[in-house]
Amino acid sequence: MPPINGIDHDIEESDIVHYLPEHIIGKILINLPVKSLLRVRCVCKSWRNITVHSNFIQQYNVRRRVRHRLKNSFLLQQLINPSCHRCLVAREDQIFQVFIQHWDIQFGETIVHSASAGLLCCESWAQGGQFFVCNPTTREFIELPRANSDIGTCCIAMVAQTSEPYDYQVVRLSNYEHSDSILKCEVFNSHSWMWRLIRIVHLHHGYELDTSSSVLVNGVFHWIVHINIEDEDEDEDEDENGSPYILALHIDGTGFGEIIGPRLEWASRIAESEGNLCVVYDLDIQFEVWVLRDFVKRDWFRKYVVNLETIAVASNWHCLGLLEENMFIEKDKKDLYFYYVKSGRFMEIEPGCPVTEIDEFLPIEYSLLPCKRIVRSS
Repeated sequence: MPPINGIDHDIEESDIVHYLPEHIIGKILINLPVKSLLRVRCVCKSWRNITVHSNFIQQYNVRRRVRHRLKNSFLLQQLINPSCHRCLVAREDQIFQVFIQHWDIQFGETIVHSASAGLLCCESWAQGGQFFVCNPTTREFIELPRANSDIGTCCIAMVAQTSEPYDYQVVRLSNYEHSDSILKCEVFNSHSWMWRLIRIVHLHHGYELDTSSSVLVNGVFHWIVHINIEDEDEDEDEDENGSPYILALHIDGTGFGEIIGPRLEWASRIAESEGNLCVVYDLDIQFEVWVLRDFVKRDWFRKYVVNLETIAVASNWHCLGLLEENMFIEKDKKDLYFYYVKSGRFMEIEPGCPVTEIDEFLPIEYSLLPCKRIVRSS
């Protein structure tokens, strides 16, 4: 082998890595795609230590987010039957089956509850409601301790910190004393690695939480709360004729409030729009997107309207969610579309497998965030 920068040719090729400073190796590794980077971790201990360091993870995640349009990816959960979900990952132009079947968890009995900064919070029905957090990019997953309450989960929300110390919190709401209107709020913190009972949340009498849609905006989780259909007749004169409202709960569970929506109709979706809370209404021939521009004054304004008359009046349209101001739409419970708000263009998404009865929509990112344990910055 010829000399390299004065290095004696008798030195083994595998030893050359020791003559490169760590910061130079880091600059090389940070340009690798995810799959190659994960393979590189197996080359030697020093390379692995570089790639699991908190500074490297933060720089790598920022670099990928800038280089790729990662926020236009999302996860769908397809309801196969009452006890079986199938998870799909999608981009604007395609849908393909996702990763859960590769884990040691019975496929079809695992449901994804929440997503944040590349991490997913899931529940395994096959293991009696065991919660776990996973990173589908690195294929890492870890089981969480059992929650304090044995009552079935009503909804789960998670937020992960994208800068050091990379902790995450999971908020769990469960029915208290078997009542739909009284919820027990527990919070799991990855730093303390334990659940804490934070508070008991009382909804309006006869109301229940809409678990199909939630969003984190400015450090606050939001859910739509509407009247229980079974109790609608007896409570129709209460609470402003059964108007829905929005439950706001701080990420640590310590504070909560209520927000009245801009319309009396049931909102089909709650989302985030340019850092503000927004709600989507599925009306007969159009979608309306309303944004809360002043939280203190509860000031709503109608940001835009999507007219469906020119597309297909007879079709059954449903907004599944928003991605960077673009709408992800389901038609007749089988056809999927992207609607680009600025251009007014509809684009049909060709699925890689049959897709019907979408039960959940979660925007996702790809990152190297760990589920547990990380090398801290010194």
